[in-house]
Amino acid sequence: MLYHYSRSLLTADIPRTVERFGFLEKTVRNDFLSFKRDGVDSLCFYGSSLGSILATRLANIAKAEGFKVSLVLNLSSASFPYAVWNGKATWHIRKELEAKSVSFEELNKAWDYLSPINNLGNLQRAPILLFASSRDDTFGRSNVAELIAELKKNHPRALCSRIWFGHKLAIIKGLARGDMVRWFL
Repeated sequence: MLYHYSRSLLTADIPRTVERFGFLEKTVRNDFLSFKRDGVDSLCFYGSSLGSILATRLANIAKAEGFKVSLVLNLSSASFPYAVWNGKATWHIRKELEAKSVSFEELNKAWDYLSPINNLGNLQRAPILLFASSRDDTFGRSNVAELIAELKKNHPRALCSRIWFGHKLAIIKGLARGDMVRWFL
């Protein structure tokens, strides 16, 4: 199933962003629990850029619900709040937050539960494929490197493919790697 959401999912309104992520999480979770009642026992989650945040979280939840899970991430990072606060694509959100006197610490406290690195607990044995940009100024190079290091250290079935483009071109390159995704799955 394909889920699409508008750019307005992510805003400088912290509670509204939490609410919108929660709505999508609940919708997708209800769908996969419906699949379970129909006898489906295996799910693959795919997320690209901002979608990787929700894909990782839902894969972790599905695994806890007893599904066999695989995860494909076309660009992601360790910390969601860090990416929003420091990323080039979200500079306007940071400016709006700063105008409201919201600090990074406050943002991190509110949104850190969404961070991919905090949603890998049930996925130690799950196959994970990450297409990572080595020149990602949207998520932040150190933030991407932290996720890669976590996967290499604690997730033996994870495979990381580095793409030597910036964020936008790397998304396209990752999407074009359907052959690798099919092989991986």
